[in-house]
Amino acid sequence: MRERRKYVRVISNLALRYKIEEEFVTGAGSYDIGGGGIRIITGEGIPAGSVLSVEIDLPDHARTIPARARVVWAQDMGNGFWEVAMEFTEIEARDRDKVLKHAYFSYKKTDEV
Repeated sequence: MRERRKYVRVISNLALRYKIEEEFVTGAGSYDIGGGGIRIITGEGIPAGSVLSVEIDLPDHARTIPARARVVWAQDMGNGFWEVAMEFTEIEARDRDKVLKHAYFSYKKTDEV
């Protein structure tokens, strides 16, 4: 299968919050992240096509990264949790650069092991 992603993704466990309508949901975490999107683990299924506001906490970054993302797919993990893959639809260029830098250094760490 040919890779369709524009940006590489790396496994990275980050704290984040998301909201579909009014209130942010906490307690979700990322599975992987890259410049084009993020896959999260959460306690609720979110339908494909849903648009979310997300706030991502990158390590060594003074502020939360805000973004908008569209759900590409969601899969029930069978244990009360869901994997939800999203692509960023709105993210500031400087914030995407921070995500890319995080992905690069996370990859370098795993490559050196």
